[in-house]
Amino acid sequence: MSDEDIETIYASLGKYVVIFQYLENRLLQIGWYLKNPNDPSASRAYFAPLLTKQMITKIGELFNMFIQGVSAIDAMTAQETFHTLLERSKKATDERNRVLHSAYVFIESKDEVFGILRSKLGRNDSGQALTFDYEEVGVCTFEDRAKELAELCVELGQWHCQLIHWGRRPTEDQC
Repeated sequence: MSDEDIETIYASLGKYVVIFQYLENRLLQIGWYLKNPNDPSASRAYFAPLLTKQMITKIGELFNMFIQGVSAIDAMTAQETFHTLLERSKKATDERNRVLHSAYVFIESKDEVFGILRSKLGRNDSGQALTFDYEEVGVCTFEDRAKELAELCVELGQWHCQLIHWGRRPTEDQC
């Protein structure tokens, strides 16, 4: 494995992290809007103490309340579609944590790197047995993951625009 390959791996891991941060920000924007669609200056502090998966759950609850006030659509279909995106976001969070909270082991001899192994030790659901999650890391390992995250961000962005469209309410001075 060349030094260039190692740099490519770290660059693609960095890109993956940045795209996930964009996903979190997109979710925060949606949650912020759902919390108070008529007040764009409302504080984001409501979500600050929440972990990402808790924030996603809260966004789902806020969406359920918001969608009841929208008469032009089938609320059940919208809820099902939106909640599917939220579940994908939770899985993306799990995957991000798995990738970032792993050890990266260089398999080398003398001055030559033969490969990189991503390794994460953990416990099974009952906490009784040790689990070992690992994979060989190559130059394309994080590219597909980053692409999936980017596609999820685009879909959430479309929903954000749709929510704004549904949520526009005329103010008293506009009537």
